[in-house]
Amino acid sequence: MNDRLHEMQRKNTHVTNYQINRNASLLECSVFENEIGIHTIEFHYGVPAQGNELFLIWNVLKSGERYPKRFSMACLIPGLFAEMLGHEYYPVLKMLVNPRVMANGRDGYLGITSYDADTLQQCRTIFDRFWQQKGIGIRMNTCTIARVDLCVNLELSEWFPIPQYLNLLKRSPRKKSFILQHYDDAVMDGHQFKIVNQNWGLSVYDKRFEQKQYPVNQGKEYPNIMRVELQLYHATIRKMEKDFPVANFEMLWELMVQSPALIGKKIREILGCEHYVSQEKIRACIEQSSYQTKTKNQLLKMQKFLYQADDFKQFADQLCGSGQKLIYRSWSG
Repeated sequence: MNDRLHEMQRKNTHVTNYQINRNASLLECSVFENEIGIHTIEFHYGVPAQGNELFLIWNVLKSGERYPKRFSMACLIPGLFAEMLGHEYYPVLKMLVNPRVMANGRDGYLGITSYDADTLQQCRTIFDRFWQQKGIGIRMNTCTIARVDLCVNLELSEWFPIPQYLNLLKRSPRKKSFILQHYDDAVMDGHQFKIVNQNWGLSVYDKRFEQKQYPVNQGKEYPNIMRVELQLYHATIRKMEKDFPVANFEMLWELMVQSPALIGKKIREILGCEHYVSQEKIRACIEQSSYQTKTKNQLLKMQKFLYQADDFKQFADQLCGSGQKLIYRSWSG
């Protein structure tokens, strides 16, 4: 394991810092505290409907502090939240684990369980010991992994407007299977970008804005951080278990080590790497051209259909339905 970790450290040092020169203003961007890895793990534990264990678990949940965002979920210790799911005959204990908070207390919330730290091992020890002291047979390797969030915090120049960048992401092309999610609250929605399908989720959001929503953080100063989360859902994890048949801890360790490369790879797959041109710029180019008015109007209508369509076929159907002439072209790629 140590040899593999050192090799990953060598390969990933180039992702920690870089600079972009834009319009004579230097955008500084660095990986906050050089941490890339696991932020949250969701475990499920099937509880026997008969016997003393279910009774003991209910008592533990009742004694826990209520989670502000979801009253049914209890905070058992820093970094461990839990609630009971499922039918009365097939109860399932859902647990959300933040390894960094579990190992370092509440001060570790902004941090990530990085691939060059022993935080995951500390988390496993605390997790197993907590349930053992309660007389309950839950251990990290007896649970089912339901979700894993891989994260990186990007610390940006103070002048960089994260909400404007997130708005650009919402209007950018993405893999067709991914659905854009929205908050009901328009202000919160302006600081969050999230797309999901059955296998993966990609979330990018304004971490400083999020932290300032909690009363306990009022008055605290935070750097201009944009968090990027790659979420692995149930179907993806089941496939990984089939390809990598080891105990939970070993699979989590492997994910943590692979996280820098995996985050970059999936972002390129989901969002693509092509140049993006906004519809405003396209329309301005058309309007400022020397074409006749009739041609300009046709091009503007075509641009509108293209922007609204999910694929080329839908674009063609809309255009033909509008009475416009269309010349089909085929291309590869």
